[in-house]
Amino acid sequence: MNKHPPELDPELRRLFIEEAEQKAAEISRGIVEFNDADRNKPQLLDRMVWLQMRFAEYSGIANTLGLQRSGHHCALVVDELTQVIGGAHAPEDSLAALFDDALESIDDALEYLHGEDIDPSKIFDSLEEEPTVAEQLPELTFP
Repeated sequence: MNKHPPELDPELRRLFIEEAEQKAAEISRGIVEFNDADRNKPQLLDRMVWLQMRFAEYSGIANTLGLQRSGHHCALVVDELTQVIGGAHAPEDSLAALFDDALESIDDALEYLHGEDIDPSKIFDSLEEEPTVAEQLPELTFP
């Protein structure tokens, strides 16, 4: 199901692209900081909440631009971070795979927005039929 982004005023489109690039850069830096953080420090929770907000902001921008795949991947990260922050499981259980999926889809979306020749299915297709790497991980059971 290939869709195309909504037609936007060129100036509005430019502003959305700038915002998307800024959020993508913030997300990349945040993931590096998260990965470098001591897992036993209280700041880890702050970093996860901060990342959750950035991914939610990017997801909103992507959905506004009609970039379904990128928006969906970021929404999955937001959902997973909500679970981790709530204590349902440890960050190591699934975040790395979700971060990888999201960053790849963000890169594809930004390349598309800059006019690169990208397979439209990487930008517009729904992910409902295709499981992400994180969804393919074995189910965890807790005592």
